[in-house]
Amino acid sequence: MWRVAFVLLMSTGCLLADADESEVYVCTFMAHTPVGTLNGDCTTQSLQDENSISRWKMTLTFDQQSAATALQLKTENFYDLVRTQCLADGSFTTIMPLWGDLVIMPEDSDYLAGNRACSPAAQTVPDLITISKTSDSPLTLAFLFDERRVDFDLTLGLPTSQWLAHYWESFQRLSGNAAKSPAALAFKNLHFVL
Repeated sequence: MWRVAFVLLMSTGCLLADADESEVYVCTFMAHTPVGTLNGDCTTQSLQDENSISRWKMTLTFDQQSAATALQLKTENFYDLVRTQCLADGSFTTIMPLWGDLVIMPEDSDYLAGNRACSPAAQTVPDLITISKTSDSPLTLAFLFDERRVDFDLTLGLPTSQWLAHYWESFQRLSGNAAKSPAALAFKNLHFVL
């Protein structure tokens, strides 16, 4: 039986290149999703919330080649261990093992420089993720990543047992994505003690 320990390496803010709390940053993306590989334009934005350690939003607007396939994506609300990592070219990855992974390439030169400077830093944090459709034309999905204070036990440095129970429920519901998402394969044989 696997025992999984979670380590909070740093605030998500570092991996968002110390983004201004209200500024919207423009980017492009490539996503490996439950319905296939999709591309398009995106935005990221840090959001302040006193109940969150880190909270940020990413919107994905799918290009013409991806839009028809992207229509198969579902709006969703789930708990996942989100891994983000700065890459040497200034892009960053966001991996949601129960859903898929994204490579994000910011357009802002300061954002790119910040990501290059923190490469190869990575973090894995317990998040509540909400995916909602914000537009049909062009097709746009918004992802809200919320690392809530109530979900993290600072004394132990681990997610709370309540978060793990929610994660387990999400895992059971979404584990079918494992066959479609390369990132989800890593969790295929894990068993959690709650």
